[in-house]
Amino acid sequence: MKKDYGFILKFLAILLLGVMPILVSAQEGKKKERSTEFTPHWFVNLNGGINLAHMDVANSKILPATDTWRIGYGLRFGYQFMGWLGLRGELTNGQMAGQRDEIANATMANFESSMAFGWHLQPIINFSHLFAGYRDRFFNVYGVLGVGGFSYKTTLKGDLGTGVGEQEIYRVIDASTDEITFIPADGVQQDNMEELQHLWSWPFGLGFTFRLA
Repeated sequence: MKKDYGFILKFLAILLLGVMPILVSAQEGKKKERSTEFTPHWFVNLNGGINLAHMDVANSKILPATDTWRIGYGLRFGYQFMGWLGLRGELTNGQMAGQRDEIANATMANFESSMAFGWHLQPIINFSHLFAGYRDRFFNVYGVLGVGGFSYKTTLKGDLGTGVGEQEIYRVIDASTDEITFIPADGVQQDNMEELQHLWSWPFGLGFTFRLA
């Protein structure tokens, strides 16, 4: 007896066409579920860039001269508690430099730092997820606010207008008035010249992230 394979093939084709929309719908549902369901996680990244010294020994507090730009790098790690809230720690290192034409009693001053180490602890608030709900986005806006510290060693040089020209100088700060005066470094104990300086910082800012794919 001759079997009707044509009928069987037609039946299977109709069945497949009927099942495909269900499979596509299920895949879309899973994709949508993955994009809107948040899972707490750890994260870590390495970064590098340019250090700009926005300090008193700088002619511009916004965009310092390009010949004072130095390389910096760092490590960030943290934990994302929920879609809009995380906490990160940051360790940075690198070099710094700056120059200024006139400051205090010096007609010119510049500094070079061979070591500039910093640390920060910052909560991260993702405003995109906070106000519009969590989902996969190509663009996110976030804010940070935290506490940190900064340690550095510098070599400071300048012209005190005494006819000597550029020489290594030392900064003296009056504790009662915060007034700065520069003196020749050869009159300062070497221990004071080489001591590590420490500063506290309270960093805050607004940033954004985006992904290409």
